Amino acid sequence: LRSLVGSEMCIRDSLSTGGAGLMKAQGGIIGVNVGRLAQPVIDAIDSNAIRAMSTSRRRSSTATKAAHRATVPGHTIVVDGWGPTRSFSPIDGCCYQLCGVDEATDWPYEPSNSRTHNADVYFSFFAKCITQARVHDHSVKIIKVDAAPEFRSEALKERCTNELGVLLIVAAGGQHETVGKMEKQQDTLTRIAEASLKRARKGHAFILEGRLDAREILRLKPSGNDDVSREQRFTGRAPDVTEQPPYLFGCKVLIHEDEQARGPKGSGTRTSEGTLLGLRAGVYHVLKDESQKVVKRRYVRPLDEDVLVRRGTPAGSLMVDGETQTPANG
Repeated sequence: LRSLVGSEMCIRDSLSTGGAGLMKAQGGIIGVNVGRLAQPVIDAIDSNAIRAMSTSRRRSSTATKAAHRATVPGHTIVVDGWGPTRSFSPIDGCCYQLCGVDEATDWPYEPSNSRTHNADVYFSFFAKCITQARVHDHSVKIIKVDAAPEFRSEALKERCTNELGVLLIVAAGGQHETVGKMEKQQDTLTRIAEASLKRARKGHAFILEGRLDAREILRLKPSGNDDVSREQRFTGRAPDVTEQPPYLFGCKVLIHEDEQARGPKGSGTRTSEGTLLGLRAGVYHVLKDESQKVVKRRYVRPLDEDVLVRRGTPAGSLMVDGETQTPANG
C-alpha cells in the first residue's frame, strides 16, 4: 500500500487526525514527512470508523467562555480531575486522573494517575505542573480549579501561596466557565483514548493509560484553527518525532533487555516482546508479555502496526501490508 498511503496511515492514527490534519501536521512536526496526499488517500483516511470515535463530539456543556483568560504561556494552569473509572487500572491500581492545561496555549500538562483525589494529592499535582512549566522557562502565577469540596479549604489556598507562590482560584458553584478549557480537553483526551483502546482491542481498564498516551498526541496537534502545534506555542520549539515516533497505542513491540535481565550468554533472551502503552517524558512505556510488568525504553521496534491500521477501515478501500508501519527507531 505504500504507493497509495504508505506509513502515513500509522502516523495518522498515532496523531488522531484526518488526512487534511496530517498534511498540516507535517509542517509543524519535525519527522512527519508524508508529502501531498491525493484525494482518494484523504478519503480513505477520513473514512476510518475508529478515527470517527475520536473526532465525533457532543455539544459542550461549557459553551460559555471565561470572561478573562491568560494570554501569556505558562501564566495560568486550569486543573480538573477525571474519574472514577469503572475498574482499577491493571498497571497502577488507580481510578482517577488529575489533568492540567495551559490556559493561553491549550498545552496539556502531563496527567497524574491517583487512587484518590484529596487536597494533598492535588497540591502535589500543582507542584508537578509548576515544575514542568519551569523547565520551559515559564512562571506560573495562577491555578484555576472547580468548586469540588477538596478545594474549599483556606489552608490549601494558603499552602499554594506560601509554598508554591501561586494564587489558587476556586470557581463558584455551577460556574463551569472557570475550568471550561480543561473540561473540554478532558472530553478530547477521552475520545482519543477510547478510539485507541478499540483499535488495540483493550478493555476499559486501560482507559487511564490510553488518556496518558492521548496527552502526548494532543500536544503535537494545533489547537482549533491554529497552524502551530500546542507544543510549539508553549515551548517555542517545534516538536521533533524523528527519533521517537508516536507508535500506535497497544501495538506489539520488540524491546532490548537490560544486561542484567538477559540471562546466560546464548540463552536467547536479548530481546522481549510487549504491548506499547505510549511515550511519556522521552521514554516508551511497554507492558512485557511474560512478566506483565511495565518497563521503560528509549527505543522500541513496532511489530504489528499494520494489523491495527486495518481495524476500522472500510473493506476494499485499502490493502494494508507491512510497509504501512511507522519506520522503526530501534
